Amino acid sequence: MNFNGFLKFTDVKWEWLRRIIRPLLIRIPWLRRKVQLFLWRMRARPFYRQRIQGISKLLDDCNARRRKNGGPKNIILIVVDCLRKSNLSLYGHYRETTPFLESLAGRAAVFDNTLTACPWTYPSVASILTGLYPHNHGGVLTTDPCRFGQEAPNKVSRNVLALPEVLTGLGFDCHIFSSVTVAAWAGMDWFKNIYIYRQRAQQQFKELNRCLEKNKKKDNFIYFHLGDLHVPLDVPDDYRESFGEIADIPRLNYWQFEKDADREAPDFKRYKENRCKLYDCALRSVDAQIAGLFGYLEKLRLLDSSLVILTADHGEEFWEHTETERKLFYDPRGFSGISHGHNLFQEIINVPLLCTGPGIASGRYTHNTSLVDIVPTILDVCGIDHRLKLDGRNLFDNSNERALVSEAVAYGYEKKAVVRKNWKLIHSEGDGVSLLFDLYRDPKEKHDLAKINPEKIQELKSHLPKAEVKGETLEIDRAMKKQLQDLGYM
Repeated sequence: MNFNGFLKFTDVKWEWLRRIIRPLLIRIPWLRRKVQLFLWRMRARPFYRQRIQGISKLLDDCNARRRKNGGPKNIILIVVDCLRKSNLSLYGHYRETTPFLESLAGRAAVFDNTLTACPWTYPSVASILTGLYPHNHGGVLTTDPCRFGQEAPNKVSRNVLALPEVLTGLGFDCHIFSSVTVAAWAGMDWFKNIYIYRQRAQQQFKELNRCLEKNKKKDNFIYFHLGDLHVPLDVPDDYRESFGEIADIPRLNYWQFEKDADREAPDFKRYKENRCKLYDCALRSVDAQIAGLFGYLEKLRLLDSSLVILTADHGEEFWEHTETERKLFYDPRGFSGISHGHNLFQEIINVPLLCTGPGIASGRYTHNTSLVDIVPTILDVCGIDHRLKLDGRNLFDNSNERALVSEAVAYGYEKKAVVRKNWKLIHSEGDGVSLLFDLYRDPKEKHDLAKINPEKIQELKSHLPKAEVKGETLEIDRAMKKQLQDLGYM
């Protein structure tokens, strides 16, 4: 596809734009090469014709360009699957699970109250990379009740412009590394370089280091998704007993006691204690590998010019709300109290978030933030002017007045959470449930205030999404199904 091909696909109303660009391309060879390279990248993805037509949309709606002061040379977005905020010693956990992140906190921005937009991976990653809530990007399950694994979610809407697409157009090489296949589904059309392997963090970081070495003279955006904390837990031998001996329990790295009746068994307490300890050992291993990445960036003399963001796509439940879920919410699997994707309590949607690098003001931030805020923050830090219509805003906008949303479950009837200031609503139309919590006084969500404060329920309900974007159904082939089975989804 050359520039003349591009002209054929653009709309007639952009004649003025063509009249401006054509002579520039004829007279400026380097600009012509840039445009041709951009069109080649677009051609490599599905729907490239629509995307090429959308260049005018990019110019109009996004108006994105790097300012003269530039920005970070590398943007590295690390997402740790199933990472519970409460299990990081950075956030006060009694075990020293994240000593490196604690040491990093003095020169980083650490956010205490960040919500994921979704309690499971696929829609959450799409929200992280688009700055949109699931109801606006469309990558969700559409049946109600739903059961992921037996049905496929929709693709993200074609009309959505993702962060990697914007950065690619501005000269960044965009890479995605993921050991969890579901995480890569959202970005298959957005990244030039895709690396999907089911492997430990240690091997993944080696691949990342090679990528950084090979491309150290380029501007890079790297999305890096770790699966060590996802079922099945995969802990290197060097870290398996970081916090004491682990009992020899069959299939300890998988979930057991998923159903309420099973928890009457005498071995439940022993299993839970060792399962939580094994999870912390896996987290200690991940922290060590992140430390290694920072060391390697320093070795390549890239640390000072790299923006690094660390977060989770969602958390993980360890039986905190078993009784509530069993009594009030329908789960087609018959599960309650474990894993993720089924509900919107804080252990699942309140995630860690840490940012460090050029343009980041270090400190501890307690205002409410969301993972949809990552895209606008990156664009601002990079000095990119944009007119994108995003649900997120800059992370450092410390207003608590706005309402944050988390939604689009993977199991059971649809649930939506709204958080504004200290108040949180969990609402499920299908289950006929509305729960209200004061997160300042009741951070563990043990006391439902819905009956004594109906006015607050109605106020928060006014912030619930009114409509959803619809997309095409994602096709899941045999290889994908096998990977879903390995991850415990089927």
